[in-house]
Amino acid sequence: MYTLTEKEQQLLDLIQRHFPCTSKPYQVLAEMLGASEQEVLTLLHSLKERGIIRQISAIFDAKALGFHSTLAAFQIENERLDAAAKMINSHPGVSHNYQRAHRFNLWFTLSIPRDLDLIEHLSQLAQKTSCAQFLNLPAIRMFKRQVYLNFSQQQNFPGIPSYPEPRLNDSPPLPEVLPADIQRCLMRELQNDLPLIPTPFYDIASRCDVKEETVLKLLTTLKTTQKIRRFAAILRHTSAGFTANAMVVWKIPDRAIQSFTDHAVKYDAISHCYERLTASAWSYNIYTMIHGRTHADIENIVADLAAYCDETPQYQALYTVKEYKKQRVDYFSEAFYEWDRQQNESV
Repeated sequence: MYTLTEKEQQLLDLIQRHFPCTSKPYQVLAEMLGASEQEVLTLLHSLKERGIIRQISAIFDAKALGFHSTLAAFQIENERLDAAAKMINSHPGVSHNYQRAHRFNLWFTLSIPRDLDLIEHLSQLAQKTSCAQFLNLPAIRMFKRQVYLNFSQQQNFPGIPSYPEPRLNDSPPLPEVLPADIQRCLMRELQNDLPLIPTPFYDIASRCDVKEETVLKLLTTLKTTQKIRRFAAILRHTSAGFTANAMVVWKIPDRAIQSFTDHAVKYDAISHCYERLTASAWSYNIYTMIHGRTHADIENIVADLAAYCDETPQYQALYTVKEYKKQRVDYFSEAFYEWDRQQNESV
């Protein structure tokens, strides 16, 4: 964990919320901060070297790209947990994988193309890891999905009104349809870590043999069609000082779900809030992912949420014990089909 300067804190707040998708994004950030472009680039290099910034890139919406996803929980014997996690991590559709303090001790997300069988892939992973029991917990409704960690007290920066996130139908799509191979090239590049150079989108354009203007127009199109949820920096929570986090699961009556989730999403510390399918061995239906600097931060929010309910709710706070994987899914890879083919051949 590192001590952050005021300028670093302001920069981290900006690049999580207001990363400018323009020809010279770091120059725009510098103007917002009252700094030079070189100072911003130097700060970003330092924050990456210290492990605070994981990457800056497009955050794609799996469903909009034709994928289906789920949250899975496996019950694994403790002595085999590391080996099981390694096996699960080898699946190209696993983006997050954590050990949590519970009987179901391994929790991961899995996304695969819709023409592949999600349940079959989960069953294959359960068999390969000698999983005693597993839960398949797909989302029913999403109420919040915004991973913002607050660092500075400054809320307004010069220039932000000029670079709002586009809304659906705010701007026209590309004037012509891009060839499929060009669009695929650009989308793969946009999900990779943005280069720390003055004109990073020009660099992407050159690698796909198009003009920089084409990249920026495609970004706008992908945002307005909601294939990209946002373009932003993703941070490593623990390196940034948010060393405590818990997935808190709740059993909320149907009649109270809307009121409860409306209250929960107001917390900046709650990054995700979902309603998920229940199971015979698992009756919890609402999930809140809470981040804090200490366990007390988490417990205070949980206590407030519990007190908000008309009836005493059933809930469990599943604290993260170990992070096994946190990595973007490569939605444009053929690895999903290769994994599927290898499993079918081994049967």
